[in-house]
Amino acid sequence: MVKNLSGKKASKVAVSKNFIHCLPSENGESFIGVDTIPEDIYSLQKMSFLHISFLNDIIIPAEQTKIKITNLELNGHITWGGEERIKKMFPDTKLMINGDKK
Repeated sequence: MVKNLSGKKASKVAVSKNFIHCLPSENGESFIGVDTIPEDIYSLQKMSFLHISFLNDIIIPAEQTKIKITNLELNGHITWGGEERIKKMFPDTKLMINGDKK
């Protein structure tokens, strides 16, 4: 059974006025077309997969490091310094930024 962030059964794709929320598996979440990370995600302690596709700049707040993420995929505009910051934030995470493994 596929669940959303609140733990309730969810459809494969949910569209809000701000972004599209896809659910690729029981253990993963995918957010497409976001400016910022949805607040609900901070209630989680761990995830096996998270994909976030930003409309513009990739913005990862320090609070995100409280979630243990096995695989993290990010898409959006980012500088080399921004990539380095994210790599340091998630040293034990399989990280992919704009299709490149880090």
